[in-house]
Amino acid sequence: MFIHQMDVVTAFLNGTLDEDIYMEQPEGYVVPGKENLVCHLKKSLYGLKQSPRCWNKSFKEFMISQGFEQSAADPCVFIRKVNDQLAIVAVHVDDLILLTETEQEMIDLKASLAARFKMKDMGKLHYCLGVNIKTMDGVLQMSQEQYIHKILHKYKLQDCKPVSTPMDVNVKLVKHDGYSKAVDPVEYQSMGTVKLHLQYEASDKDMEGYSDADWAADSYDRRSTSGNVFVMSNGAISWASQKQPTVALSTAEAEYIALCLATQESVWLRQLSKDLQINCSSPTTINEDNQGTIAMSKNPVVHKRRKHFDIKFHFVREKIQDRTIELKYCPTHEMVADIFTKPLPRGQFENLRARLGLIIIQ
Repeated sequence: MFIHQMDVVTAFLNGTLDEDIYMEQPEGYVVPGKENLVCHLKKSLYGLKQSPRCWNKSFKEFMISQGFEQSAADPCVFIRKVNDQLAIVAVHVDDLILLTETEQEMIDLKASLAARFKMKDMGKLHYCLGVNIKTMDGVLQMSQEQYIHKILHKYKLQDCKPVSTPMDVNVKLVKHDGYSKAVDPVEYQSMGTVKLHLQYEASDKDMEGYSDADWAADSYDRRSTSGNVFVMSNGAISWASQKQPTVALSTAEAEYIALCLATQESVWLRQLSKDLQINCSSPTTINEDNQGTIAMSKNPVVHKRRKHFDIKFHFVREKIQDRTIELKYCPTHEMVADIFTKPLPRGQFENLRARLGLIIIQ
């Protein structure tokens, strides 16, 4: 598909207000003798709390008038299919990404947008929301090299030597004990690797997921860590790593809780895929490396060891029965989601990183 980008100039000025809002007269527009009067706003302005919603409403109404439908999974995505020609528009505030199957349809789509809003044509998609994008012969690469260089200079790390893995397998992180120097998680999470690019390739292979858990990994409260990732077109499209909300009493229980999280994500991804006209007739495969978890998900017989499980975790079993997902055993050394739950040795880390579609470009 052709992938271009556009920018809406002064987007928030396009919204129409539903509420009565008054403002002081702007400097230079005050009429002598009427200094005490105020302006009754008809259109939204930058700085108003209502402005983003007003702009979104105006844009949605225009897109629907052009034959587009709003995605049920993501309201920021609009889809239109006419005469087997698919067009997709994704919007983030005032940044638009346009996808069409023909060049003429791209020209027509841009013209209709420019006729309604003041637009800036940015040409082929190359940089959006801090991400560099490069397309070539069925391959799409995404990186944050430009943004990461800014972050490195911010923390004065531009001259530091790179390390092979983000965490040392021999270091056990603990809660702040009053003596050690506390680490700001936001700062840690914002540092990145400059030369890594996320790459997608044209492929007919269906979306596939991986789910994993690191049982009782936190030595402070003994809660486990859930990790999952979904791969499509040979690259990761969705991933998560988070501490579980409750203490798991066994490895199988920790894996089951993680699997529930992955199943919820797969339901959303399937809905988004359907909205984008991607065939989802067959179940989505989720790879799991714990046989006990797979058995519990498939077998409806109640066992005394799992009576205490929250009902929401049996959501997994329901989605297996209605063929939304199917579970597949995956050996631990091939579990891609392992990279989201614990520190790994360099060899294993680099192997799993490559399977996420992350490649090093010099």
